[in-house]
Amino acid sequence: MKRIYALLAACSVAIFTVSAFAAPQQAAPEARRVTPEELRLMGIDPESMKTLPSVKLANATALPYPAPTLRFRSLDGKEIGPKEFEGKVVLIDFWATWCGYCAKARPEVEAIATRHASAPFTRVSISADQSESVLRKFLAAHPGHAHQVWDGDRQLLSQFRVSGFPTHLLINPSGQVVHLMNGWGAGSRAGLESAITAELRKVAAASPRAKT
Repeated sequence: MKRIYALLAACSVAIFTVSAFAAPQQAAPEARRVTPEELRLMGIDPESMKTLPSVKLANATALPYPAPTLRFRSLDGKEIGPKEFEGKVVLIDFWATWCGYCAKARPEVEAIATRHASAPFTRVSISADQSESVLRKFLAAHPGHAHQVWDGDRQLLSQFRVSGFPTHLLINPSGQVVHLMNGWGAGSRAGLESAITAELRKVAAASPRAKT
């Protein structure tokens, strides 16, 4: 049992929100139970445990910090590079079809992306599913408005230091991660919407038109 808890701590499957816009006194969300799917992802048989352990808060990364180079290959074979993101606020969401919290987040994130469709904003949706066919089947039934990427080899998870699902990162036009959120719960949509709106206002204020 000690080995299992140590492994959980090392993997840091956390549910918490870290935001450059959050007040310092804001209370952290409560811990939740690890799902059987998350245990399987860590190589642990959930049937071997009488009670699923609770997830504890992971150490937060200080914001902002430089994002890795934004270079992806979409599920339809399109190469997406830095030029695609110039001057834009970029939302990257890491998810998987088996993730229950991702299922809760997806329609709300879609609504946010649709709302900002005419703004200098774009979204990259990165699936960590092991099976490409499972992902394609899911997307055929639940299409979305985003650059869809399949991270079957988990290289992007490593590059972006993702340790749980869903994870949302907001990157400003300067390539800095300014908002990081793991998990999804009450207040998550409002927090993400607030962060996106704040960054888009900065982009608008910095535009030549705003200065004339």
